[in-house]
Amino acid sequence: NQDMLSLIQSMTIGNIYINYYIQSPESVVQELDVLVEGVSETMFQGIVFEIKNRDDKNLPTEKEIQLFVQKLELFTHSLKRQGHERVMLCPIYFSANGFEPDMEKYCFEHHVLAADMDSWGLQKE
Repeated sequence: NQDMLSLIQSMTIGNIYINYYIQSPESVVQELDVLVEGVSETMFQGIVFEIKNRDDKNLPTEKEIQLFVQKLELFTHSLKRQGHERVMLCPIYFSANGFEPDMEKYCFEHHVLAADMDSWGLQKE
């Protein structure tokens, strides 16, 4: 996770996309909620967000987090097929009202940063 945080700190931001679609012959169209592209001559750099804004009774499930991890794998494969030899992604799963403890652990085990309103110092209304 330190590599991902270092990437974010040093990244020069190029484009920011909301609802970025991934089209691949192997699967149905997938959507990334937010993609922040970095500018680099040597690799593709990006920050990818999955965003959920639900009440605390409907926190993200393992299945939803698995689907996000699968989207990341598909996106990486797609970028490599486009000629990017090196791909460095920083995936962030933002759940406004937090996570079940097991799901936050699941995120970290799959190299996905977990964030919520509290961790970003934002007030819930």
